[in-house]
Amino acid sequence: MFDIVSFIPRAVVQGIPLLLGSTGETLTEKSGNLNLGIPGIMYVGGISGVIGSFFYEAGKSAEEMNTALALLIPIACCLLGSLVMGLIYCFLTVTLRANQNVTGLALTTFGVGFGNFFGGSLIKLAGSELPSIILTNTSNIFRRRLPFAESTGVFGKLFLDYGFLAYIAVIIALAVSYMLNRTRMGLHLRAVGESPTTADAAGINVTRYKYMATCIGAMIAGLGGLYYVMDYASGMWSNNAFGDRGWLAIALVIFTVWRPNVGVLASFLFGGLYILHMYIPSGMNLAVKELYKMAPYVVTIVVLVLTSMRNKRENQPPASKGKAFPPGHISPPSAAQRRMREGNRFSGGGSFDRLPQSPVCALVTAPSEREPKHLIRPSGIFPKRKRGTPQGVPQCVDKPPLLSFRASVATLAWESVPR
Repeated sequence: MFDIVSFIPRAVVQGIPLLLGSTGETLTEKSGNLNLGIPGIMYVGGISGVIGSFFYEAGKSAEEMNTALALLIPIACCLLGSLVMGLIYCFLTVTLRANQNVTGLALTTFGVGFGNFFGGSLIKLAGSELPSIILTNTSNIFRRRLPFAESTGVFGKLFLDYGFLAYIAVIIALAVSYMLNRTRMGLHLRAVGESPTTADAAGINVTRYKYMATCIGAMIAGLGGLYYVMDYASGMWSNNAFGDRGWLAIALVIFTVWRPNVGVLASFLFGGLYILHMYIPSGMNLAVKELYKMAPYVVTIVVLVLTSMRNKRENQPPASKGKAFPPGHISPPSAAQRRMREGNRFSGGGSFDRLPQSPVCALVTAPSEREPKHLIRPSGIFPKRKRGTPQGVPQCVDKPPLLSFRASVATLAWESVPR
């Protein structure tokens, strides 16, 4: 018989690493960066926390350990290791403009190798006969439940019987969702992800936002690796035990259509699907169990197809996701453009002055014989000068048009037509 009371807590515990990984990846993708290195970052976050707690716990009994230090040391090591991975990714993709897909996959490979190397080294230092180490005292501190959880019956078992990192993961997801949708910083970040050239022309520091979002997202994802080791695995580290949870976290981002608040319940659903084969009787048929393990990915594909068919803009990924900034190669100006920049006269007999830097105003200096139909600027096409407006007076439009980086570095074009 299917035991729902024992299934839900295990699904939640299984889903918390996915929630932290997907929240960090969502924040990263909102800035336009596609970080496929999340599995490696979660791996590095887990092993970094294990290294810190291993050296602190060595030679100490449970009574000798300070609770605050036992928590802060692995968390600080985890955040530091994840931050370094995020900085490496940003330096390669944002500063050097390397391919984001290749860089992410390289980070995943590096992170897994990094974890296995140092994990094996710790196993040798501990002198363990098994290919694993167990940090029981630190894990017990991470897994402490609320004192009144057992006295509340089924409600306590379903909602209160978790470690503190589980509740922090939910709070982080909700806080990221609020920041993205309700704050000016979130608006700027989404603008950077949708059109970094427009955001750059509006005065937003695109590079800074990409670095901040990616590094903070990496640290959040790293906490997912730490939670898996200290809470879900009861403090036991063994090489290659993390499985494909990092890739499930990336799939969860697509499933939640880039909404961290939706990811809270979706991660628990994915966690339940991940362990569903343990609760559905399939006998000794291992092939059926493997089919059950495919369920999270099949659901993700179905959601991806449905969102593509509905074609709602709010359900689509950021427009510049995976693209480098600035885009492409900017060709040097032609001879005609250089002459225009220097203010030489044209066939119509008119001249123009250097236009102001404001994206909404253009200074029009028209010749007496001809009048320009349009003045093309980096900010777009400004309308014909209104009648009665003195020549040489700045003309403004009500709304600044969207800017593109290629247009922002191009020279002004002057189009003259007879009256």
